[in-house]
Order: sequence, then C-alpha cells, then structure tokens
Amino acid sequence: MKNMQQLEDLVSSLREEGFRITPQRVAILDYLLGTDDHPSAEYIHKIIQKKYPMVSLSTVYKTLDLLREKKLVSEIEVDGESRFDAQTDAHINLVCMNCGKIDDVD
Repeated sequence: MKNMQQLEDLVSSLREEGFRITPQRVAILDYLLGTDDHPSAEYIHKIIQKKYPMVSLSTVYKTLDLLREKKLVSEIEVDGESRFDAQTDAHINLVCMNCGKIDDVD
C-alpha cells in the first residue's frame, strides 16, 4: 500500500500547485511508482493505452516533462533513448550493455 499513499500524496501536491489531474496523468504516475523498470515514454504509452485507448504519446511526453520538472521522476539516457525512473533519491543505475536492462543500486 506504500505506492497508493505515495500516489495520493503526489497527486495532492500537483493539485495544490494548480496542475490538472487527469486519469491519464494518474495512470502514468501510478505505473512509474509501481515498476522497478526504467521504461521509455513509448513503452509507458503502450501500457497506459490498454486502459485509456485514446491517450496520445504527446500526453505521455507532456506528463513525463511535468513530473521531471517537479523532480518526481528522473530521466536517464541509454543509447540515445530517454528512460524514466520514479526512484528519485540518490542511487546508481547499472545498465546492461547487452540487453539494455537498468538496475538500481542504493
């Protein structure tokens, strides 16, 4: 339930700052908080479209930009592709040079 409380806290914080809270934004944030992967915007789009078929890739990018700006996600570049991580505390990201998988190391 940690993710649910964390999600509610982040949504409340964004709402208090005057940002529109859409179901798509909440779904993107919820997905990021619930995964240990470091997905690309395109992958997040593919996942979110299962529940929200009309969500555009542009919406995903704009939401990720907002979350990055607010330091709620970090952006990692791997082989020229941006990947996103909801774990924003200080840690190391190890990238497998064969498969591209990213692991967090505290």
